[in-house]
Amino acid sequence: MSLDISPPLLRVGMRALAWSLFIGNADLPRARRRLNLLSSPIMRVPAGVGIESAELDGVPTEVITSSDPGSRVVLYLHGGVFTLCGPRTHRAITGHLAAAIPATVYVPDYRLAPEHPYPAAVEDSLRAYRSLLARGISAARIAVVGDSAGGCLALELALQARKENLPASAVLGLICPMVDLTDTSSGLHPRNNREPVLSPTLITRSLDAYLPSHLRHTASPLYRDLSGLPPIVLHSAGEDPLAGDAARLSENLHKAGVPLQHYDRTGMWHAFHLLSTVLAPAREALDALTDALTTATNGRRE
Repeated sequence: MSLDISPPLLRVGMRALAWSLFIGNADLPRARRRLNLLSSPIMRVPAGVGIESAELDGVPTEVITSSDPGSRVVLYLHGGVFTLCGPRTHRAITGHLAAAIPATVYVPDYRLAPEHPYPAAVEDSLRAYRSLLARGISAARIAVVGDSAGGCLALELALQARKENLPASAVLGLICPMVDLTDTSSGLHPRNNREPVLSPTLITRSLDAYLPSHLRHTASPLYRDLSGLPPIVLHSAGEDPLAGDAARLSENLHKAGVPLQHYDRTGMWHAFHLLSTVLAPAREALDALTDALTTATNGRRE
């Protein structure tokens, strides 16, 4: 049974969480530890969903499964502006996908900046995908999904797979993706102040830790050739500072001829899906994402 909290009250709580993470101008690794601790009470998997630890070609990975996962697989790349979060902070999403598709969900604990700057996260994501293929898992049964910075990594993975002639995943799921790492990103020029967590200051601090400025255009999927990518399910939110970048990505994908479903939720903030245990619109969005991923990975639920 889920507890529903009103969006205005949740917004206040999210602002308080963001303040508590960076109290005393905490450095990013310290804020990461605080976030893992503070998020645990609400970032939980549904009943009947199990959590195990594993490795994908040396990359520590959390494996989320339901009692009958079937043959579908989700490779989930968590967000956190390349510096924060981990598999634990995203269990509300990954657990939902595992139970509802159903699927085995692999969540790589990829290396984070500032300890491990670009391209460490990209390398770990690609190693994890290659490892799934090496296990004999058909790419047609794999959905690669990511939120925020994880959405950037999901796109980068698909671009690298295309370059290396690896089998493409059946679908990419992008939740409020971070696709422009340059100074022109809409995240650095928000239209309002209703976003509770993802501030221009946090984006700037994290990107400065992740990669030097002269690499940011090249590392931004928004400015890459997107032709030939697998079908994409894009979720955006009206009050997300990255919504402008998502709109530009949608336009570029249409121009590149990439099949696209774009789910845009007004009145919600960045990666609101994370609050599915306490927020009804988040569960509705995850249900829509689940249906799209299920269809893309062979249509019927198993």
